[in-house]
Amino acid sequence: MEINDQKINFKKLQEIQISFEESMKILERHVAESIANKNELGIIKNDLLEANKRFNQALNHLEELKNSIDFKNKTHTE
Repeated sequence: MEINDQKINFKKLQEIQISFEESMKILERHVAESIANKNELGIIKNDLLEANKRFNQALNHLEELKNSIDFKNKTHTE
């Protein structure tokens, strides 16, 4: 009876090992995806910061243009 119990325990141990290995593969894949997503988010953040910088520059140029037009209108109407 003891030999049969050992076979059952060995089989159960193998099942646990296989399950553990599958879980580790899933975990490794999720960690890799998280790292890739973090890198992508960093790239997106940098792109957004650059776009914001350029947008602010465009706003400044438009404000300067508006002021220039307003100044010309004031000097021509007086």
